[in-house]
Amino acid sequence: MATPLRASPRWAIWFLVVTVLGSLSISTASAALYEEEPRLQQTVAKPHQARDQSPLQPYLFAPDQREAVPEKAFSKQTLLHAHSTPDHVVSPLDQLHDALEVMQSRFFELWLGTWPDAIDWTAAVMGTYVSAALSTLTKSADHVLKRSTNEETASAKAQSIENEMNKYFSQSVAYYFGENAFSIRTQAYDDMLWVVLGWLESIKFIDLHTDSHRRSSDSASSSKFAPWYGKQFKASFAHRAHIFYEIASHGWDTSMCGGGMTWNPHLRPYKNAITNQLFISASMGMYLYFPGDENSSPFVSNDEDDAYQQVVRPARPHNHRYLNAAVDGYAWLKNSNMTNDQGLYVDGFHILGWGRNGTKGTRKCDLRNEMVYTYNQGVLLSGLRQLWEGTGETTYLKDGHELVQNVIKATGWRTLDRNPPSEAENGGTHGRWAGLGRGGILEELCDATGTCSQDSQTFKGIFFHHLTLFCEPLPDKPIVPGKTYSAGPAEKTLH
Repeated sequence: MATPLRASPRWAIWFLVVTVLGSLSISTASAALYEEEPRLQQTVAKPHQARDQSPLQPYLFAPDQREAVPEKAFSKQTLLHAHSTPDHVVSPLDQLHDALEVMQSRFFELWLGTWPDAIDWTAAVMGTYVSAALSTLTKSADHVLKRSTNEETASAKAQSIENEMNKYFSQSVAYYFGENAFSIRTQAYDDMLWVVLGWLESIKFIDLHTDSHRRSSDSASSSKFAPWYGKQFKASFAHRAHIFYEIASHGWDTSMCGGGMTWNPHLRPYKNAITNQLFISASMGMYLYFPGDENSSPFVSNDEDDAYQQVVRPARPHNHRYLNAAVDGYAWLKNSNMTNDQGLYVDGFHILGWGRNGTKGTRKCDLRNEMVYTYNQGVLLSGLRQLWEGTGETTYLKDGHELVQNVIKATGWRTLDRNPPSEAENGGTHGRWAGLGRGGILEELCDATGTCSQDSQTFKGIFFHHLTLFCEPLPDKPIVPGKTYSAGPAEKTLH
């Protein structure tokens, strides 16, 4: 992790936006719960839509018709109305749109292709959030369009939604060029793995949006539509994810502690929770979503001892090497004694006696840092869900649910009661510290004193982002037949 920066007032505002974005990466089904069923039933008949056709396609104008679209169809008010709910309900989609707009209009500089207030790893997290938010908007399009009262308003809404997603995706492309990739290559392994997760998230969005909304022109049901323009960037994003995964994987070390990822190649050994959790989640992301990569640029050296100059060899999609790395990574982490009495992951382990008189010390993880952070309970959740998807082993889901319950308890929430505790029962608004919060509110230890660095201010948004990924409905059919698993009745009951 890069050197922490003290928080500025401008960053404090950004932190609130980041937390909201991390919390609002919701599924279409979740959004639907906020809508009134009668409103959904009062929609008009729509043009015939083929089974594999996008919900946006019947309403998107052909190129020669776009000049006739009124300017207000692309206005902010039209876009907000496209995501609106009845006056007495606050829509998560409205909140997501507002948070995304604030983050990108106030903090992202297009000419730089980045968020200037961010340090390298938090910028990678911002990019992840943008892609995750776009995936949510894509999933929610059909739901939003069902609320249209006629074909004309549906067409305007479809154009507004598409325009919004193209706008923010273009900013993601700008960040690809604005990201300080060569600097991050020389930083800690966790910094590199945030980059991997970010570009895999963008690849997931590209696949989702291409398949669901702008099917390629060779499809019989949508022959007049060309492939969505964003698909051309998929290979570049995959290449960057591939490069950084290969460099970071050098952090796996069996010479100490029997395995596990080392945090930083330039400092004394420290095997910490976040680097190992990131490695598990990134390895599973590479197995499930990485499309392959044949590009060896920009490396020119064949020196296998130099992690930063080694040639990146061609890689195939769904390579079991990535799956095996995640399985081994979690097996090591689970048996590393890195959880405290509350079942929460502490920060990590140092090696007793390392460096004393030039020795390697005990070579064991025997000096534990007991500090607990929210994101150390979150990143693993997405990896556990994906481990289930890659292996079919329900133990991974059970471990994830247990970790979530441990986090809830550590906020001071009384999980056995149907009703939340009162302020008096919790010792007032600033109740007793319960391990990861108080009074049912998730906190970092530094929150109450207002001393959090930019690092810590980012942690809770990360937790909620990965909690959301864990809680997504399990697939009814294998996403990749022969490589992934689907959920039967038993798994659905568990999750």
